[in-house]
Amino acid sequence: HKWLSNTWFLDMCLGWKGICVEANPELAANLRKFRNCEVVAKCIHPTSKKIDFNPADEHGHVQDTEVITERQAARTEQRGSITVPCTTLTAVLAKYNV
Repeated sequence: HKWLSNTWFLDMCLGWKGICVEANPELAANLRKFRNCEVVAKCIHPTSKKIDFNPADEHGHVQDTEVITERQAARTEQRGSITVPCTTLTAVLAKYNV
């Protein structure tokens, strides 16, 4: 959604090149379809592993936390969670020579 994204403006209006990291597979697919940026369809985590993720549209969140708000808990109960791959920020930056 371009109205929710500062990077959309940089990518589409200013022609900047960048990397978008999106753990939600549906949103990552939309990024690939409608954007010019490199898309990493994973979450960023200190270790490369798989992790539970609540794909609550643009409000998705990782379940691998000790602190979860009531609102996040309600979304998880409503939408369920999926397992997504994670990678480290160092690995992403190295892949794109940043």
